[in-house]
Amino acid sequence: EEKKAGQMKLFVYIRIELSEQTTNLVKGSENTGVGHVLANKGGQAISFTLNGTTSFCFVNSHLAAHEGKCDKRNSNIQEIFEGLANTGRFGNKNLDIAQYDHTFWFGDMNYRTALPEISDKKLKHKVVTDWVAEKNYAEIAAHDELGREVREGRILTGFHPA
Repeated sequence: EEKKAGQMKLFVYIRIELSEQTTNLVKGSENTGVGHVLANKGGQAISFTLNGTTSFCFVNSHLAAHEGKCDKRNSNIQEIFEGLANTGRFGNKNLDIAQYDHTFWFGDMNYRTALPEISDKKLKHKVVTDWVAEKNYAEIAAHDELGREVREGRILTGFHPA
């Protein structure tokens, strides 16, 4: 199935032999761009039930870009959650997309490596690229904006990275 909003697209492929066992197919989108009309930012979702027992929801998102926009990205996620829930098409409209057995959230989320103590962009870039060159992934993860926001309960409550 496909869901398109502007240039943002979500494709979910199901093996042919499972297609007849796939029910409750729902597609939706929520624009978070200018006036909630511009589809340059936002999210698309496709959900379905497999074998009548296991539900899946896939959400693709393109969030606000640029350094210092973490709160805006968090707001975009909340707007996508609420926009999809308020359609009433994604299950019980009093719940949210976390009601599915398996929910996958992905896309161009635009979260940054947070180094607030370094204001010089070139130095910040060098620090991060040095960590990559040294394979110091633990340090990168420790400064990951998205990870911090999830850990501190500001977004995607009840979710964890796969």
